[in-house]
Amino acid sequence: EIPKRDWSSDVCSSDLAPQCAADNGGLTLPSGFCALVIADETGPARHLAVAANGDVFVALRNAPNQPGGVLALRDTNGDGVFDVREKFGDSGGTGLALRNGYVYLSRDEAVVRFPIAAGQLRPSGPAEIVVGGFPEQPVHPTKTLAFDDRGGLYVNVGLRANACTEPDQAKVAGLNPCTYLETGGGVWRFDANKVGQMFGRDGKRYSTGLRQTNSMAWSQAGRSLYLMQHGRNGLNRWTEYYTAETNAENPSEEFQRITEGVNYGFPYCYFDPQQNKRVVAPEYGGDGKKTGDCSKYPSPAVAFPAHWAPNDLLFYTGSQFGRRYAGGAFIAFHGGVSRAPLPQGGYKVV
Repeated sequence: EIPKRDWSSDVCSSDLAPQCAADNGGLTLPSGFCALVIADETGPARHLAVAANGDVFVALRNAPNQPGGVLALRDTNGDGVFDVREKFGDSGGTGLALRNGYVYLSRDEAVVRFPIAAGQLRPSGPAEIVVGGFPEQPVHPTKTLAFDDRGGLYVNVGLRANACTEPDQAKVAGLNPCTYLETGGGVWRFDANKVGQMFGRDGKRYSTGLRQTNSMAWSQAGRSLYLMQHGRNGLNRWTEYYTAETNAENPSEEFQRITEGVNYGFPYCYFDPQQNKRVVAPEYGGDGKKTGDCSKYPSPAVAFPAHWAPNDLLFYTGSQFGRRYAGGAFIAFHGGVSRAPLPQGGYKVV
């Protein structure tokens, strides 16, 4: 049995304090922080969750000829290096959460849960489908999840195109209305305590007008759902309106508070961080400056630089980092590859 460790303590006892790496694992950190690599060569890791005893669970994406699943990690001697590994599940995903004796995993086609006893690394039974039947999509298929404090489970469904054009990735007018929004481009709410639900039959749509998110969290302090939207690509197809540089800087990656029933404007509009406003997308008659009726859609709480690719979001409720971080949001950016000819960016946690 592994002793339970209080990782939230302001001061770690010397026998349990991990030794940070001299180079902080290759990371650049603010003053007062240090880091070490707890596990290497894990595979295509996505979201992770930490159990009360310090065990770490990691969602692994499917790779060619190698199915993903959940990787469970344990540090048996308190040195910060996790020396025990267990893998379970026959398919991978992105979102991961520990809740009421279950490990929840959001796969591309379903949300499943594994029963797991406290202090254990492997489930005590097979996976159950919580919500199934999500549409198969060639783009933006990944799902993430979040739980509120009222029995709700939130799941994103990305839009199945970059800008609601047919064919996709073409310099043509956008579908108006965008019929793709009927089965994607938003967030759905389901019963967090029920299994066997089906997309399109159970649950209800919570919001619309969103391209895709891999980072979503419920704020207890704000009693609201928040997410980071992945901004669109392809503005550089419209060379009469956009230079390579303006394409690299547009649109913003949006940090949004999600309110039930609200439309956030995609694919008709996007947020330009240089002009600090929403403008009409070129597929709908925009020229990079027209605002049309885009002002009716909510502006982001924070507009981050374009193509940083936000992949996870966590509201901080601890105390060990001090007052400056109390109640704040940590956002993990994957880093983008669509900022040419400008330098690529976004390989950071903010």
